[in-house]
Order: sequence, then structure tokens, then C-alpha cells
Amino acid sequence: MDFDLIYKALANPVRRQILLWLKTPQQYFAHQAHPLDFGVCAGLIDERVGLSQSTVSTHLATLQKAELIEASGFSSPVTKPRCRLFATTSTASCNGTRRAAAPPA
Repeated sequence: MDFDLIYKALANPVRRQILLWLKTPQQYFAHQAHPLDFGVCAGLIDERVGLSQSTVSTHLATLQKAELIEASGFSSPVTKPRCRLFATTSTASCNGTRRAAAPPA
């Protein structure tokens, strides 16, 4: 655990807000097409934050590097107990146009 990375991640108000949303995803992302047990789609975070996708991706990468969230590809679930993020680059897939594959057994 690198405390410097954690402090850096928490120093930004946008990243703190993202963590708050991910702490209670049912309150902020209930409209997600996929079960919240899979985590939250990164595209929905993009929409909620109101910043560019690349800026949000940088924020998420900082949180991931500090081990405050765990992000995975489109077809696998996230297992971090506190904050979950289901990473995908397509907002359409977040809204149900494409479905996530079932988690591995």
C-alpha cells in the first residue's frame, strides 16, 4: 500500500466524488442495464461527471493505481469489496445495447 498514491488520489475532488458514487452504486447507477454486482460501467461515470472520457479515464487510472478501485475489462466482474468499477469504453453497452458476458464460474 503506497500512501503517497492514496493521498494523491484523494486530493482531487472529482476522484473523491467518484469514490462516493461507487460506495453506493444503487443510489447513483440504478439505471445501469447490467447488475451492479458486476460493478459500475465507466461510461456511466463519464456521463455523471460531465468531463471528457479521457479525463475520467485518467481519474479512474489514478484511483486504480492507488488501489482504491479495481477495474476490469468488459467481460469480467470486479471483485474489490468497497468500490467496484466495470470498465467499458462504450456508453451504449452500459445502457443495454450490448450485454456483458457472464462472470467466469
